[in-house]
Order: sequence, then structure tokens, then C-alpha cells
Amino acid sequence: MRRLGLGEYGDIFFSRRGDRHVAMVHYRDFTGAKRRLKASGRSKAEARRRIMKALAHAIQVGGRGEFSPTSSLADGARAWLSSFEGLVERGSRSPSTLALYRDAVERHVIPGLGELRLGELSTALLDRFLQAVLAEKGHATAKLCRTVLSGICGWLVRQKGLPANPVRDVSPLEADRDRTARALTLEEVHDWLAILDSSPVAQRKDLPELARFILGTGLRLGEALGVRWEDFDLEHGVVKIERTVIRVKGQD
Repeated sequence: MRRLGLGEYGDIFFSRRGDRHVAMVHYRDFTGAKRRLKASGRSKAEARRRIMKALAHAIQVGGRGEFSPTSSLADGARAWLSSFEGLVERGSRSPSTLALYRDAVERHVIPGLGELRLGELSTALLDRFLQAVLAEKGHATAKLCRTVLSGICGWLVRQKGLPANPVRDVSPLEADRDRTARALTLEEVHDWLAILDSSPVAQRKDLPELARFILGTGLRLGEALGVRWEDFDLEHGVVKIERTVIRVKGQD
């Protein structure tokens, strides 16, 4: 007999006991223990239905966790957001990051994958989803969805809802360098500013302020970096653009 994997079961055997049909099956729960189940019915088909129902329940309970292979990704994603709220309350994560992740979950992850059961998730399936988001929504949204999915699946691994994180081996999200330049949408602006506001590294380098200055003035990066305080006329709301910063290749 082949060795059963976690959550797997073997062949169902039938016998008769008087006028009852008895079904028996061995399974291995998510603690690694091998167990046996029996169920009976007035017919072979009824015995099979009852043992399959009992089997699904036994495997789920045997996982000793809130989540099992039959749980939906939507439930796992929302539970992950709830755990993230706790991090925000303790001050270890930014409220803007939570808002950004919740938006990605509700607008992209759940509509695209939420009905799937955890046992159905695979690297190939998630890769197709992310590549579709990349084609339809752009690189920034696809990258955000990958970050969120990796967080959800990693958390579910720790809850024993998944055996491993399937996001780890998805294909790299390549930006389309030949895409024609376009203005950011209002949604993309909000997403970008939320990412900068939630990053300690970006805050140390004043990137949130620089981004807002560029968005408000339409200046190029080099022009914005070349502005000095004396170039501002705050009384009349005017800024003079008299210089630009050029980065020489090979220098930091």
C-alpha cells in the first residue's frame, strides 16, 4: 500500500452487516496520524456518501487549525487582514499599508481567486493570475497583488492551512519597457503615495514629499531635485526652474 500524504485517503472498502452496507477507509490527517473511518447505509451508495462526508470533516478537524484544504482563499485572505490589523494596533505596521493591502484583497485577490479552496492553490495557478493582472492592470498592481498573496499564503502556512507558500516560485513580473508613457490614474497615485508613506526608508529620504512635489508641479525628476528654497515665491505661488540635476552613469 502506498504511503498516504497529509490529508489523503486510501481506497474505500465495502462489506455487508445484515441488511446494512458498511464502508471503511484509512486516511492520514494533518497531524500525520493514520486513522480509520467506518460508515454504514441502507445501500452501497448511501454508505459511500456518508463516509465521504465523515472523511471531509475528520480531515479538517484533524488539522488542529482554523483552516484546512477545503477552506476558501477568501476566508484566509480576510483572516490575514484581521491579523494585520493587530500589527497596526501595536504600531509595527502603518495604517496606510493596511488600507493598501485591504484594497488589493477586495478589488483583485478575492474577485480573481477567492472562490478557490486552499487545497486547489498552486504556483501555476497563481502565476497565471498575476500575469493576467500584469497585462490588464499594470506592473505596480501586479507587484502589489504578489506581495499580498505572499503574505496571505505565508500566514496560512503558519496556521497549517497550507503546506508551503506557492507564491515563492511564481514567474518574475517583468515591466513592459516599451509601453508608451502615460499619466498615472488617481487610483495609482493614491497607491503610490500609500507605499511611500508606509516605507521608513522612503520617509528617511523625503520621497513622499518629493513625489507630491513632482505630482503637483509636473516637473521632471532632475528639475525637481534642482530646485532650491530661494527659487520659491510662496506669496505668489510661483517656483523658478533654473537648473536640473543630471546623474552621471556609474556614479551614485
